[in-house]
Amino acid sequence: MTPAEILQKLHEKYSTCRSYSDSGIVEFIDVQKKQEHIDFRTEFIRPDYFKFDWQDYGPRRGKSENFSTLWTAGSKTFVRRPRGDNNIEEELPDLNMALAAATGSSAGVAHIVPSLLIETVSQGSKHILQMTDLLLVSEETLDSVVCFVLSGSLFKNSDHTLWISSNDFSLRRVRVDRSRTSTELEKEHKALLAKTELMSQLAARGIAPPSEMKHAEIYRLASRDLSKSEDEAMNDFKWRHFQGEIILQCVRWYCKYGISYRDLEEMMEERGVDVDHTTIYRWVQHYAPEMEKRLRWHWRHSFDSSWRVDETYVKVKGQWKYLYRAIDKSGRTIDFYLSHTRSMEAARRFLGKTFKKQQSWDLPSKINTDKNAAYGAALDSMKKSGKCDLDVEHRQVKYLNNRLEADHGKLKRLIKPVRGFKSMKTAYATIKGFEVMRIFKKGQMRIWQQLPGIKGEVWLVEKQFGIHNPKYAEEFWKMINDAFEAA
Repeated sequence: MTPAEILQKLHEKYSTCRSYSDSGIVEFIDVQKKQEHIDFRTEFIRPDYFKFDWQDYGPRRGKSENFSTLWTAGSKTFVRRPRGDNNIEEELPDLNMALAAATGSSAGVAHIVPSLLIETVSQGSKHILQMTDLLLVSEETLDSVVCFVLSGSLFKNSDHTLWISSNDFSLRRVRVDRSRTSTELEKEHKALLAKTELMSQLAARGIAPPSEMKHAEIYRLASRDLSKSEDEAMNDFKWRHFQGEIILQCVRWYCKYGISYRDLEEMMEERGVDVDHTTIYRWVQHYAPEMEKRLRWHWRHSFDSSWRVDETYVKVKGQWKYLYRAIDKSGRTIDFYLSHTRSMEAARRFLGKTFKKQQSWDLPSKINTDKNAAYGAALDSMKKSGKCDLDVEHRQVKYLNNRLEADHGKLKRLIKPVRGFKSMKTAYATIKGFEVMRIFKKGQMRIWQQLPGIKGEVWLVEKQFGIHNPKYAEEFWKMINDAFEAA
């Protein structure tokens, strides 16, 4: 459903039903970032009789309870509200003013909830159907009720968020935010519009991301399955002050050739790019894990049922940590995992992560490890819990892991110039880049590279970030034409 349709359903519920009762929360945020909550209870007994009760937990007034009753008789409107120990009854010109009197706000936000019942509004106030920049943000569960979350504007410097039940279209919660400027609200609405556009693109491709998925996660999904425009590609490198090709080149070189950040700084300076080594470090920390995530689909399948599993040591902040790695018998990388400990739980976590990312037809029939008893215990535990097939054979043959031990050494040559990581987060992020470059070296992604050699590697990496270099397309078609002519 579109946001406008949801809002119309909300209006129909409150304007056509003969009776109802409701409850929820109104939340106000003012310019000083102070928040007030009103727990409201409403009863709509008939079109000419309305009751609005609320409990005010304002920070200045303390807790108080107020009960007001509104009704109409012919062309007259009456309100009964408490004052001290007594109730006063007053005749008012119209229902708008009666609602304002009941809620204590002449034309403000306090009567947003009952204003749903009003088809015309007095001057200075706005009906909730007049919300602009209306967006369907997500779906959330509020007190076990699944709600649509709508966002929009009613006033110049205020933003309104509505939680509307997806079952009966009743209003469960209202948030009124007057703490931001119109410029800030405009930027936020632009970001939500971009998210909505991506959601529609994914839906057009038959992809249904979870409703709670964040904007960045939706964008990463779209970048893999949808063709990006030039503007969308720039979002990956926004505020980086350098072109995406230069950033990805630095990340690839650092993760591939085993050099220090200062050496890479000098190499880039020779090529006319003045960039500090700390900037390159931040690029590696951000884009190496992203590169591994976007390329994982291209290399994760091993098509081999015999795996080799082992762990090696990596120093992090002066202490030894454990890098679990798995390859097949041909040496193709399957997965890796950095752990604080070397134990049965760590082995089980690594194997569970590896199994989860493989297709059912790509799971192993044999797993070879060293004499570490943790692997056997981990496999037994996974078999009992149903996370591993019972017929998976566990072998502990030392010489069969020689290929994996040699592969450890090649990875260590890339880790050595680092001279120790400072945290697990930075270590894991950097190792992800190292592993991806090792996978390129092994040729696991060669089938996806349109061009031979290093040009195909550069093309595939840049493609994942929406960068399309015309010269690679020209070389590709030239190569195809030469092949046809040679044939």
